[in-house]
Amino acid sequence: MATQISKKRKFVADGVFYAELNELLNRELAEDGYSGVEVRVTPMRTEVIIKATRTQNVLGEKGRRIRELTSVVQKRFNFAPESVELYAEKVNERGLCAIAQCESLRYKLLGGLAVRRAAYGVLRFVMEAGAKGCEVVVSGKLRAARAKSMKFKDGYMVASGYPAIVYLDSAVRHVLLRQGVLGLKVKIMKNYDPTGRAGPKMPMPDVVKVLEPKEDEIMAPKVKESMISGGGANPPPPRSGSGEEEAEVLGALQGALTKADAALAARNTRGALAIYQQVLALLPGSPCLHAKVARLWLEAGRGQHALDSARAAVASAPELKGSDLLQLLGEAHLAAGNATEGVAALDSALVAAERDGEPGARLCEVKLHLAQGCIRGHAIHRFSRRGPP
Repeated sequence: MATQISKKRKFVADGVFYAELNELLNRELAEDGYSGVEVRVTPMRTEVIIKATRTQNVLGEKGRRIRELTSVVQKRFNFAPESVELYAEKVNERGLCAIAQCESLRYKLLGGLAVRRAAYGVLRFVMEAGAKGCEVVVSGKLRAARAKSMKFKDGYMVASGYPAIVYLDSAVRHVLLRQGVLGLKVKIMKNYDPTGRAGPKMPMPDVVKVLEPKEDEIMAPKVKESMISGGGANPPPPRSGSGEEEAEVLGALQGALTKADAALAARNTRGALAIYQQVLALLPGSPCLHAKVARLWLEAGRGQHALDSARAAVASAPELKGSDLLQLLGEAHLAAGNATEGVAALDSALVAAERDGEPGARLCEVKLHLAQGCIRGHAIHRFSRRGPP
């Protein structure tokens, strides 16, 4: 029967158990890349997960060493038989583990390597592993009899606040040399990783992400195919006996067109284009709407879009090829960079205007656009046969 202890004593006992276990494994597995321990208590058993860079050395030949460590832990802490289990877990990225790098620096100094060379080697290895920052501090009698401290830094490092707890990984070790004891401290700042494998999932609190604004979407109501008739800008009036539903839908379309006119009055060309395109999806056979959209694209400087809309306007009413539509088609060709097709369309618009007997101001307007197209396409001879505007 388990003895009942207070919560305060339980937390203290757990902390003492973890500290003593960590010290035991640190002394026993220092040469095998020991990088920390994790204790998981389950109803059935207590699992001790040993993190190391060389897990094969931790396991030993045919698992002999891990069984010996299990027996030592079981007897030292009075665990019941088969109630404690030790596992070895490999560290994914050795360069982002402060304990592993501190041990590496310790063995380099024990091997007689110069302090600067050993510290800069650890610093470079950590930064190449993808860390955001690194700091190495070596303290003690380095060369002379007087003790001093040498600090090596690279990258970005936070020193206070909650990010210092989440992002920083630090380790302290002592190395016994002939001239005395040196203190080693390695601090590694990991990078943000949404997956949580190479760094914390929580982004830095000072990182601001600016999102792109969403475009205004006008949800136009559905219209029956029988209602899509006529070619004017305004929707067709409801037929007798069509019902209240059709009248409501047509009223909604009329409201959408009113919103487009209001957007144009407020110089919101983008919003007006979005509304007109929604209406065109319901009334694809309206040349007036296509012409309106083409004119708006021209004002916005989008030549290819204007050309597509102008072609759609001409295709939706092939029998109504008046001077207005032909002039719009020519201007769209010129805006899209097609000088030859633009001049031809404007020439046809001038012929249609003269044929219909349009007023002189209108003829002058068409001739002016034709002259601009000829100049752009270096075709002055085409304009000279018609005379000046």
